Amino acid sequence: MSSAFDFHIGQRLSFGGDLCTIRFVGDVQGTKGPWLGVEWDDPSRGKHDGSVKEVKYFQCMILGSCLCQMRR
Repeated sequence: MSSAFDFHIGQRLSFGGDLCTIRFVGDVQGTKGPWLGVEWDDPSRGKHDGSVKEVKYFQCMILGSCLCQMRR
C-alpha cells in the first residue's frame, strides 16, 4: 500500500494508461483518509477544476482534474 508520503506535488503518474500530474496531496473536507488531486494530460478525463463543494484544493484548467481517494 502507498501512503500520502509516497507522492509529491508535480509527480507524474499513469492511471490505466492515462497520464496526469499530482497537484494536491492531503485531506479533503468531510472525508476520511488522504487524497490525491491530479491534473490530467487529457482534460476530458477530469471532473472539476481543483475545487470540491466550493473548497479550492489546487489550481488547474477548467474540468481538467479529479481527486482520487487513496485506499489500502
